[in-house]
This record gives sequence, structure tokens and C-alpha cells, in this order.
Amino acid sequence: MIIETIVGVLAGGLGSWVSKIIGLYEKKQDYEHELKLHELQMRVRQHETERELAIAETHAYSAMRAASYSHDSATSTTSQWVNNVLRLVRPLLTLLLILLVWAIWITLADENTHIRTQIVEGVLFMASAAFAWWFGDRAPAIKKLS
Repeated sequence: MIIETIVGVLAGGLGSWVSKIIGLYEKKQDYEHELKLHELQMRVRQHETERELAIAETHAYSAMRAASYSHDSATSTTSQWVNNVLRLVRPLLTLLLILLVWAIWITLADENTHIRTQIVEGVLFMASAAFAWWFGDRAPAIKKLS
């Protein structure tokens, strides 16, 4: 009788401990599952935010480009001669910048090379900036979404 009582107590205690261990294991699995789910949700939110940002940037660049082009083409009601002169401004400035670089290079060929280099670098910077703005794509490249 004493042995049966002791075995009963041990079996009940062991069952209780096994039940608690299994409960802790289940809680750990639930916690890990919730953690993974939370990480996935954060990744989804991050991708959504990146996509929304890319869309907003695209709209902003498109609006800037459209405003720039509409400014260039907005001549209101002027004569055709004035419109033609306005359309010649960029090509004329481009030609003048090229001639300016050439003239400075020829004029300062025999003088101090340090000064000539600084002047030519400044004019080349202005010319390259003008060419990039006038003839290049005015909107930055759109990032590809992954």
C-alpha cells in the first residue's frame, strides 16, 4: 500500500512536470512563430514603404519634368519670329560655350599654364553642366523595385 501511494505520487508529480514542460515548449513555439510573423510583417511594411517612396519620387520627377518642359514651350501669344528666336537660345548658347572654350585655349596657349587650366576647367564645367541640362534627361533614373 505504501509503495502504491509512493508510485501514485511519483506518477502524478511526473505527469504534472511533463505537462508543464510541454506547456513551456508550446509557449516557446508560439513565441517563435509570433516573432517570425512579426518579422515578415515588418519586411512587407518595409517593401510597401519603399514602393510608395519610389512612386512618390516618380510622380515628383514627372511633375518637375513637365513643369520644365511647359515653361520652355510656354510662349503665349507672340509672333512666329519671336518663337523662333526663343527656340534658338539653347543652340546659340551651346555654340558660344564651345567657341569660348576654344578661344580661351588658343589665347592662353603660351601663358601661365596654371591660370589657363583653372579658366578652362571653369568654362568646361559650365559647358558640361549646360549640355547635361539642355540635352540630357532632366529626371534622375528610376530605381527598379525588387
